[in-house]
Amino acid sequence: MNHDIPLIFLGLGNVGRALLRQILDTRDTLATRAGLRLVPIGLADTAGLLFNPDGLEDDVLRNALQAKEEGHPLSAIAHSRPLSALDDTLRADAVLVDVTASTGTETILRAALNAGCRVVLANKHPLTGPWEGSRQFIEHPHLRYEATVGAGLPVIATQRYLLDTGDSVTAISGCLSGTLGYLCAELERGVSYSAAVYQARSLGYTEPDPREDLSGRDVARKALILARTAGWPLEMADLTIEALYPESLADISTDSFMATASTLDEEYAARVEKARAEGKTLRYVAQVGPDGGKVGLAAVPQDGPLGALRGPDNYVSFLTHRYAETGLVVSGPGAGPQVTAAGVLDDIIESTSLEPKRRLPIINTNGMKTPTLVMKFGGTSLGSAEAFAQATEIVLAQSEEWDRLVVVVSAMSGVTDKLIKSTQMATTGEEEAYQAIVNDLRAQHHRVVEDLLSPGDGRAQLVAAVDALVDELDAFCYGIHILGEVTPRAMDRVTALGEQLSARILAALLHQRGGRGEAVDATGLILTDDTFRNAAPLMDGTRASVSTRLSPLLDDGLIPVVTGFIGATDEGVATTLGRGGSDYSAAIIGDCLDADEVWLWTDVDGVMTTDPRIVPDAQVLPTLSYNEVGEMAYFGAKVVHPRTIRPVVERDIPLWVKNTFNPTHPGTRICREGAESPSTIKAVTAIDGLSMISVEGRGMMGVPGIAARTFAAVASQGASVLMITQASSEQSISLLIPTEDVPPVIRAIEEEMAMELSRRDVDRVWALDDVVIVTAVGAGMRDTPGVAARVFGALGAAEINVIALAQGSSECSLSLVVYADDAAQAVREIHDQVVLKTKNEENFLSSKVPDTAKGKPS
Repeated sequence: MNHDIPLIFLGLGNVGRALLRQILDTRDTLATRAGLRLVPIGLADTAGLLFNPDGLEDDVLRNALQAKEEGHPLSAIAHSRPLSALDDTLRADAVLVDVTASTGTETILRAALNAGCRVVLANKHPLTGPWEGSRQFIEHPHLRYEATVGAGLPVIATQRYLLDTGDSVTAISGCLSGTLGYLCAELERGVSYSAAVYQARSLGYTEPDPREDLSGRDVARKALILARTAGWPLEMADLTIEALYPESLADISTDSFMATASTLDEEYAARVEKARAEGKTLRYVAQVGPDGGKVGLAAVPQDGPLGALRGPDNYVSFLTHRYAETGLVVSGPGAGPQVTAAGVLDDIIESTSLEPKRRLPIINTNGMKTPTLVMKFGGTSLGSAEAFAQATEIVLAQSEEWDRLVVVVSAMSGVTDKLIKSTQMATTGEEEAYQAIVNDLRAQHHRVVEDLLSPGDGRAQLVAAVDALVDELDAFCYGIHILGEVTPRAMDRVTALGEQLSARILAALLHQRGGRGEAVDATGLILTDDTFRNAAPLMDGTRASVSTRLSPLLDDGLIPVVTGFIGATDEGVATTLGRGGSDYSAAIIGDCLDADEVWLWTDVDGVMTTDPRIVPDAQVLPTLSYNEVGEMAYFGAKVVHPRTIRPVVERDIPLWVKNTFNPTHPGTRICREGAESPSTIKAVTAIDGLSMISVEGRGMMGVPGIAARTFAAVASQGASVLMITQASSEQSISLLIPTEDVPPVIRAIEEEMAMELSRRDVDRVWALDDVVIVTAVGAGMRDTPGVAARVFGALGAAEINVIALAQGSSECSLSLVVYADDAAQAVREIHDQVVLKTKNEENFLSSKVPDTAKGKPS
């Protein structure tokens, strides 16, 4: 039997919204695993109150989240009450959660405790005022405040463990600010003070006025809370606080401060250099004991625990009688709405005096697998208001056919390119040019919203959400303009905006049509490494996030509209999966949900026998194997992203490619076993923009290591090698790379082979430009006699010269290098003489399309 816990929220800022989402996402899990049902009955901000003693409906909670995201007060929501009615909500079985940053909640907290409520704080102010007023909260048995220090780290819990087991704390020290940790790391990296502050503000690491963080007061509050928990009745005046800006800049406007911050660059650069000369690095450190303490910038050993901290990590060391020499240490990410909300949620659970049960896998109550479909819409499928409307119709239709449906979206067609161009313009100082792109993007998305949503259907809220994201782009571009550079990390944050815009628009359109769509940012779903611009997913963490975030929405009948292309590191920093990564996002989510199928909606009827722009009579392939489509994707077919195949292969999930603008066409089904073809070759692809680099020399024969050193030199320049050939005489090695990579690659090879070149063992390293790889694709080629003969016969009859060729261990492809001028003709000849000729004879493309193309798996 579940134990209902009524919750009353004070504040729906970043942390409050993250907490409410976590509660909505995990409530079924908590009920199953802990016998605990968290029921929000009240939401309050400075303007109003939403209250229902039996629990606020999910629609009300989600409307409140959306309103606060868009900057609207709760008083703007229907049936809200004045804030003065909050006292009427307090009851003995409730938990009051203060996730504000307000100095005015103490009266409400006292009233709640007097009414028998339990209280959970993320707000530091009630604990850091004058001691006589704050001690009633610090010492109250029904109040928990873990998240006030270290966000979700068990800092207070560790301190209580020490005290409860009879130890006594003698000193506390460490780094308690993720924001100032980031600032110190940037200064250490050689970034100027003003640039580091501006970048931290642009990334959302600081308050809108960064002096709130730079003042050191927030760190001092945390240190004071730790001191008071240890039993030391200190006041704020007992702590010496070093601000990271002079008093003369304290009272000017935020814009004026940002404009004059560069006057501090030399001072902090000198402090960094002074510390470095001593083998040390700068960290913002708190130190506190029974008699007082200090917080400020300190030079610490580079190889010590504080010197080793990276980014927003916190580090707290408790020196005690028991841990007198090295101290007991708590360290890890100590900032961010998600981890802070997790700390608050843990306090809520603890405050109920119910022990959570062992975490067990979630099992469907009927023991059956729920039919699940993941659909992805590409940029052309969302390229206009008409395209958005068509995508909405498709989603609504499939929501009637499938029990669980997830939608993944790309940015509107051309938007990602515009985002990248805006950063390029900002980097080169072309302010008017990047501003024009920002304005164009705003107008482009406004047109879609205004064309599709009537004023009464939440259009104003959606326009506000669009404007907030475009304003974020504007702020990023301004920061890049000031810095004169854009890091890969910042570029990922900028390019993620396109998908975030699309997700919000499509979710709103679904809501207008009666569908329960909800925009979900994949930064909270897909966990990746920190290879910015081309991140790799970390599947274990991603599966956990998808289970926590998406599964409850699906179980509640919602349609999550997930941003494709993007993810985030374990620290919450946005990353991208590389161009075309929305396909990959859909496959990853399909893997994590063990989906029955993944559908990719695009602007063609399916995967075709070749590029219809080259061969107008190209045909749709009804079925392909995973291996075949993987080869086609690698060698230039743009319908499927190359990495998309891996997650669906591992789960054996069928992948469909379909046409948004011709949804009745069955499309192409991609599965483990493709349909047989008498010609073996099913498709022809071409990839252009390439050059062939050759390393030649009669003295290379029999010399070990030449190939390895050549490839090492290429790898040192980060160039992608698409094809390799080597003569059996070992007198030459050739490799195909993108033309733009040729100059640095040739230099690297020549430097590596300098001795061989001087001895004439290697005669030359040279490049042949304007070549194209033409690839014939089909399963079973390696074991089928005569395939190569048919291909070469077709090219020979057309007098097309083959420069190089390769067929590796894969049984699915034969690759030929031809001159760029011959490439289109080569594709046509292979297609007409090998693919279509046999197709017309055998009619192998007329095989029946499986019924699963029309709805649920049979």
